Amino acid sequence: MRVSPAGKHSLTRVTRLAMENRRSLLLVELATGRRHQIRVHLANLGFPVVGDTLYGGARSETGLMLHAWEERFVHPVTGETLCLRTSWPVRFGSWEARSSEI
Repeated sequence: MRVSPAGKHSLTRVTRLAMENRRSLLLVELATGRRHQIRVHLANLGFPVVGDTLYGGARSETGLMLHAWEERFVHPVTGETLCLRTSWPVRFGSWEARSSEI
């Protein structure tokens, strides 16, 4: 996967919430849903995801530092907007305090 003028349209909105030791905590919103979209777009901007060696990220003992904190979608039958949230991953450690801005 890569960013290409000939590729399919995709849109990723990125907001930096915090920065520490040359690493950033980002809030990422997908307007489209392409395969590896977040990883490809961030790597293309020069900010690969920590632990994502496929797209140039630094190795990490805790694995890929990517987490789906919230999912919103419209239920296909009822038309109701659903919002699912998960807890903060332990492997993200000290970033938790900064996540309160979300």
